[in-house]
Amino acid sequence: MMLSSKKLAAQLVWLSCLLAVASGQGDACFDERSSKYFSKNDWKYCQQLEPNLFMYYAPLVEDQGGNVMLGLHATSDTTGWTALALAGNGGMKGASQIVVRRDNDNGNGNDNDNTDWVAEDRYSTDYSTPLMDESQDVKLLFADQTDEGETAWGVLLMINPCDEPFDYPIEDKSTYMHWAAGSDHTFSFHGNKRGQFHANLFQAPQVVPSTEGLDYIDFVMPNVPVVVGEGGTDPTNPYICGFFDLDEIYAGSGHSSQDKIHAIHMTPVIAETSKKYVHHQILYECSFGGADSQFDDDDDDATPVDVDNLQHLQIVPECESMPPNCWEMKYGWAVGGQDIILPDDVGIPFGEGKRWLALQVHYYNPNLDEGVTDSSGVRVYISPEVRSQDAAIMEFDSGTVAYQRPPMPMGVANYELPPFVVPSSCTSSVWNQPLNILGVFHHLHRLGRQMELVVERDGQNLGPLRKEFGYDFNHQTIEESPFKELLPGDQIVVKCSYDTTSATKNVSFGELTQDEMCYGGVLYYPRQQDDLFHYYPPQANPSSCSAPGTGEWANVSRCAQAFSESVPKFFDYEMPFDFDAVTMCNADWFESEVGWFFDDICPTCQATQNCTVEEVATHAQEDFCVRWCSENANLSLYPDLSRTDPHDTGAWGCPNELFKAPVPLDPPVCETIGDLSLEIPESAAGNRTDDDLVSESFSGADGVFSSPVPSILSATTLILLFTASF
Repeated sequence: MMLSSKKLAAQLVWLSCLLAVASGQGDACFDERSSKYFSKNDWKYCQQLEPNLFMYYAPLVEDQGGNVMLGLHATSDTTGWTALALAGNGGMKGASQIVVRRDNDNGNGNDNDNTDWVAEDRYSTDYSTPLMDESQDVKLLFADQTDEGETAWGVLLMINPCDEPFDYPIEDKSTYMHWAAGSDHTFSFHGNKRGQFHANLFQAPQVVPSTEGLDYIDFVMPNVPVVVGEGGTDPTNPYICGFFDLDEIYAGSGHSSQDKIHAIHMTPVIAETSKKYVHHQILYECSFGGADSQFDDDDDDATPVDVDNLQHLQIVPECESMPPNCWEMKYGWAVGGQDIILPDDVGIPFGEGKRWLALQVHYYNPNLDEGVTDSSGVRVYISPEVRSQDAAIMEFDSGTVAYQRPPMPMGVANYELPPFVVPSSCTSSVWNQPLNILGVFHHLHRLGRQMELVVERDGQNLGPLRKEFGYDFNHQTIEESPFKELLPGDQIVVKCSYDTTSATKNVSFGELTQDEMCYGGVLYYPRQQDDLFHYYPPQANPSSCSAPGTGEWANVSRCAQAFSESVPKFFDYEMPFDFDAVTMCNADWFESEVGWFFDDICPTCQATQNCTVEEVATHAQEDFCVRWCSENANLSLYPDLSRTDPHDTGAWGCPNELFKAPVPLDPPVCETIGDLSLEIPESAAGNRTDDDLVSESFSGADGVFSSPVPSILSATTLILLFTASF
């Protein structure tokens, strides 16, 4: 199946990721120049970050103190301070920096005297000068800088100093890291001397498998105008969809959309001329009814599409809400997203009888620049054979549309959204086996501070699936988790916080960039039948279910009264006009606007449009409100007071969608790992004698990374970048 010659327009928005691990020349890591500082016997691993920049590291197991040695060697072009950082994403927010510099430069550049040098433990909360950590959890081993611009240093770090949110623990997983260098030893802005990479400080750098010879499909937008379509709500936020027909793509290959294929490597294709406008892109698989003859039309807000006449590469210029049945995410990208590479036995399935894919791209054009077109998308590499495991994306939607959450107040530095809980009783029912975790993503908008997907198991809080001390809208990534599995019966608690001090009005939840979201997920395998969990608040008002009406309505419940008097107010809908229930039930527009969605909301007299106020009120009391209160809050209806303790939260995707919100458990108590007072061999501290150098060959170390490619996405080394965005 040779598909590589077909350049297909398709948009995939959601999950692009994978850490870029630095490149390196194996011989250069431990050549004669480097080995005067770094012994291959003491410094187990080496990773090349730039042509002239190398990182060395060595984990020391717990009986050796539970520490990690970390070193940096710049062979040229350094005249001041240098730094390495651990981070939760590719940006500075929340990062923990180790800065090595001369405290008082005496001009003796070749002096390897540690009394001149300091190693500083710093942290950053924004794009500003990192602050000094009150707890200095670093020990300088050695430092040197020559007049020729060569710099080398080594430090000792604790595996876990228990200093969150100022220091990240060092975990056996691929982690975002940064490097930076200053022009002198006064700690100040680094300019363009900085970079990002991924590393696992417990393991050798991973080599990614080659894509040479693999078939691939390019799903890219066909140079679409970045202009909001008719019906769009905001000209600065166009949502555009492109449709792709697998049968058209496969034409002439001997395959069809009935076949199953596995995507094993996904590379974002972001057009250079329009990249600043691309907010995110998500590729959805569509499940149309029958033989793909038509969309189900149950969703009144969905973008209408004529499936009978749908064409390959057809563009829908206004696609803020996805068409019905186009909801299964296959791929996503947002700013900072990199390649996704799956383990050897795992693939993301396409086909299986699902012919159509829809790529939704969200653009952000705040200045309404004219003449912008885009041809971004993704290249999907296909496995020659179907693999044994299907990967999928599990979604935790705690707030993406207005009805889920009330507006947040402006002017609050740390507004914490009430947690969304997927209870243990739910996951024990819908997960049929342990789930292997490949990556975790967080998605908020510009006011987001922090997000966590916390795992609670057997009455214990195990901590978040991913640590990201400072959420960064411009660096949304899928990252490897310290958790390797989720188990049936685990309880997932979704937490989000926001800084609304810059807002000029209360902040709504919704799809626009200036709205907010609380949405996260997990790339996992094996695929489960149900993997979307969507928060929704119970719709019934407990006081209206358990109390009598007032005045002339005293013989019915307050629910029946409120429904009879004003339908928009009852459902908390914003309408241009108000109307009561009898007006609705007798209206010509009832069936097209209301009846298709609400079963039996009106009595049978609606069929002849001659209902009276008494008939509608009686129906509300004896039928509609009974169902409404029971289904939406687990309450009985007045005068029946047998159930007055309402269920106060809900999760679509669970067998019992309404339940009492469990009380979140206290976070786990941190256990310190590491001891900086322990001594290490002098040879590891830059004190290298001629005898040391002669006794070692320069054949390389156990871990030397030698090509500028991303790391493999595996159960322990996957690093994904997910930018979900609706």
